Amino acid sequence: MMIDKFAVDAIIKALYIPCFSIELIYLYMLSYTGHPEPPVNVHFSSTTIPSLTWDKNFNGGLTQTFVIQTATVQDNIWANQTLVNEFDIDFIKPNGSYEVNITGLSPGEYNTRIYAFNVQGRSDTVGLDSTFAVKDNTGMNT
Repeated sequence: MMIDKFAVDAIIKALYIPCFSIELIYLYMLSYTGHPEPPVNVHFSSTTIPSLTWDKNFNGGLTQTFVIQTATVQDNIWANQTLVNEFDIDFIKPNGSYEVNITGLSPGEYNTRIYAFNVQGRSDTVGLDSTFAVKDNTGMNT
């Protein structure tokens, strides 16, 4: 990480102790805020309903949101499919990883990818090497 990504908050407090000399105590608090790191351990599963699982990475010191995108292999135009806040318990599994079903897609063959963002920016995108097929309008891979 580069030093220009750090926000440095310096708090200087003077402490006077009676019967002693005046002591100055300098307290420097360093806190990093920046864009989040990309999700890790990203896996795709397609038994009946396509789903994506991943683990969060460093959030940049701020709340992050994950964006799952899909694109048909034909046109390769990416569209946001699902947004997941890192604290949304509906998508957090007991082991702490995240899981989202990918539904509502028209029949076709798709690529998928994921990235994280916060108010400071976005992570790199994590793409998957494999494609998946949707065979009917329910988004199910039957």
